[in-house]
Amino acid sequence: MDEFYDSSRKKIMALDDNILANPNWQRLLEGLCATDKPFTLKQGVDLRLINMDFIKLINQARYDGELLFAFDDIADSEIIERKLSMFRENSRKAVRVYILCGYDPSGRYDHDFWLADIENIFKRLAIIGKYQALPYIMRYEKYLGSPYAGLYKTIANYCNACGFFRVSSLKQFCENHLEKTKNKTKPCSRWRYYADFVQQYPHFETRFFSEKCWLSTT
Repeated sequence: MDEFYDSSRKKIMALDDNILANPNWQRLLEGLCATDKPFTLKQGVDLRLINMDFIKLINQARYDGELLFAFDDIADSEIIERKLSMFRENSRKAVRVYILCGYDPSGRYDHDFWLADIENIFKRLAIIGKYQALPYIMRYEKYLGSPYAGLYKTIANYCNACGFFRVSSLKQFCENHLEKTKNKTKPCSRWRYYADFVQQYPHFETRFFSEKCWLSTT
C-alpha cells in the first residue's frame, strides 16, 4: 500500500474490487486505519466474506461515507441475510447495497424472466431494509428491451433517492407523484408505469409494492 500512499491528501479512496478476497486483507485494512485519515472502499466489499475481524476494524476506522455491499443474486439470500444480521448487531455504520437487476445469465430475456426479476428485486429489498441498509438499483442495459422498462426506472427512482425508500412503499411513492401532478393533463410517468403493471399483475401490488421495506429502529 505504501507505494500508492500520498500523505498530502486529506482522504483515501481504495479502488480494490474485492479487498476481502485478498489473503492479506486484514494487513491492508489495518494499514488504512493506521493512516488516521478518512478512507472509502469505493468499489464495495463482498458482503458474503465479512467476519467479526472486519467489522471490528471498520468500527475503529475513520471510514468515510457508506459501506458499499452488493446483493446480485437472490440465490444468496441466506448468506446475505446472515451477514447483514451479523453486521447490524455489531455496527451502526451506514450501509448501501447494490441491487443488480435486468441481467439474465441464460440470455433468454423472456417474459417469465422479467416478472421473476422484478419479484426478486423486492425480495432483496425486503431483506436489506430489515437491517436498515439502503439500496442502489443497478440496471443492466438489457432492461431497456423489457416491456416494463418504465417500471424499472420508477423502482430506481424510488430506491436510489434514499429518502423515499426509508419512509414509503413503492405504491405510496407513486401515489405521491400522482398527487403532485393531479392538475396536469396527464398523470406522471411514474404512476402510469406503476398502474399499467399492476393492472396486468395485481398480486405484485399486494405482495410487494404496498409494503415499506425499511425497518425503523425507533
